Amino acid sequence: MDATSRFCSYCGKEQLTCGTPYYDRGAIEILKERYARGEISTEEFQKMKREVA
Repeated sequence: MDATSRFCSYCGKEQLTCGTPYYDRGAIEILKERYARGEISTEEFQKMKREVA
């Protein structure tokens, strides 16, 4: 297991993406993740993106 894998394993419960703490993610990044998971529609994504930009 390399250092990156160990880091991701160690921090996995506190992070959603390796190397980026949950609390450091911006609103746009969260929107992109929600859109990619299918939680919001294209229209909702575009509207929310305009509102936070």
